[in-house]
Amino acid sequence: MTGSPSFMSDFRHEYKLIALLCVSHAKIKGGEISMTKKESVKRGSIIGLALLTTALFSSSLFLSAQADGKTYYKIDTSATMQTMDGWGTSLCWWADAVGGWDMEGVSGKTKREEIVDLVFGKDGLNLNIARYNIPGGDDPSHSHMLDHRGMSLVKASADSEYEWENDANQMWILQAAYQLRESDLFVETFNNSAPYWMTESGCSSGGESKSDANLPRENYGMFAEYYADYVNYIENELGVPVSSVEVMNEPGSDYWGANGSQEGCKVPQGEAQSELIKAVYQEMSEREILDDKIFAAPDETNPGLAYDSFTKLDEEAKEIISKLNYHIYSKSTADRQKMRSAAYGTGSYDDPDYKLWQSEITYGVSEGEDDANNHNTLTNVFDL
Repeated sequence: MTGSPSFMSDFRHEYKLIALLCVSHAKIKGGEISMTKKESVKRGSIIGLALLTTALFSSSLFLSAQADGKTYYKIDTSATMQTMDGWGTSLCWWADAVGGWDMEGVSGKTKREEIVDLVFGKDGLNLNIARYNIPGGDDPSHSHMLDHRGMSLVKASADSEYEWENDANQMWILQAAYQLRESDLFVETFNNSAPYWMTESGCSSGGESKSDANLPRENYGMFAEYYADYVNYIENELGVPVSSVEVMNEPGSDYWGANGSQEGCKVPQGEAQSELIKAVYQEMSEREILDDKIFAAPDETNPGLAYDSFTKLDEEAKEIISKLNYHIYSKSTADRQKMRSAAYGTGSYDDPDYKLWQSEITYGVSEGEDDANNHNTLTNVFDL
């Protein structure tokens, strides 16, 4: 995420952090922050990493008035709202490429070290959250994935040994970020698809039809073992603690078809999503690697779909999860308010029912559109 390099590691200063974000992407005029709509979109479009928060910003935090075609904002510093867990990035997919950049950079360090400094260093973006993509891995005979979106195949079959070195680049970035931040790194694991040989279609980008569930129910236990093995390796072999576990990425969307450009897996709302969450939780619990890890769900593509998926989970699954994740490929205020009500329904800012993370964000502009959500105009990490 592009933003102020002076973000503090003490993220309990909620309104100060929000002010830093606003100030870094706005004009200051007479103690007020002003942005036209078009200016705010352009500034938002340079955001190239993921934004993670525990809750939606309350409108009472800002006082606004319109004049001269502009909207002026004042930060009400007397209104302390939710606590921020921090700011972060997914390692998907850039770490799979950058982790292999061992050539010398301009500083004398390797280029991959320079990128880690820029992203996680205290003199860089100072991000304190990393989301690790547990890869699925596609059929080696397939060639339809875009560069680095086809994640490495680490386990080639049900009976094969793990080839951890196939995911070495992403692992290098994770370890380097953890060491750089002197252990002050919140790590969340997530998965886009099971390995191809577990799926119905035999392809880790999705089902034969995009509306088809691609992970058969009879393979939930096998997938849970695979997921737990990966978390165990990250913690015990890489030496990086995992704080949060998310089983699915955008599972309710009808994006994920065979021979697509990236990994994805349809897991239908309701019983299927509930059973998969419970399978992974049970496996990790039985193997005593659960500890005090947070379980997160449903991480859907937009807050409306996320709310719908959450409400359709059974009560046991709702008891397992303690954090609600969602993506922001839709900016419906009403839908974001639904997610807020799900998180804070019977609780308060100090004691919510669930943590609330906006775990993937895009504010880009496509040609012919004034205000779109896409990846097209984001700053590419390879251009840094």
